[in-house]
Amino acid sequence: MSPDDLDEIYSELCHRMTTAGQDEALLYLGRLVLLLAHEVDDAERVRTAVRAAHPKPNWGTERFSAAP
Repeated sequence: MSPDDLDEIYSELCHRMTTAGQDEALLYLGRLVLLLAHEVDDAERVRTAVRAAHPKPNWGTERFSAAP
């Protein structure tokens, strides 16, 4: 996939999220992720991408201790 392809896809994604509206944009993204995960057909690659996309990649994976 070329940089131009990625740019076009990103632009379309932004447009569709905008037209979906704030309430529906999250549902749209969730459905998109599931459709793309089905296309990738590799659970570990999808998990890796989901983690990498988070603005805080280690969020939720840290070990918590009782020590201050």
